[in-house]
Amino acid sequence: MAEMDEAVGVEAKLAQKLEALDEAVGYENELEIDGVMEEEGVEGLKIINLTRKSAYFVPIGVIAKTPVRDLVKALLSGDGEKVLIGYSRIVG
Repeated sequence: MAEMDEAVGVEAKLAQKLEALDEAVGYENELEIDGVMEEEGVEGLKIINLTRKSAYFVPIGVIAKTPVRDLVKALLSGDGEKVLIGYSRIVG
């Protein structure tokens, strides 16, 4: 029973984090969430930087561990290697 309660708590925290990221990206004219995708068996979000004309795959695990403001800053600057360990730039 405790494991189930813990899983529900983790799921709720992840949902809150995803909502916060969605809201933060919504405030930025340069960024857009383009959907959910899977890369090498890992689920994540495809986030487009409209100004730089580049897209990034950001794994759910990275979203869960990284503060939202740091994710947004890295996606805006295109300099995510210092913050987004495990992200991929999608070309094309």
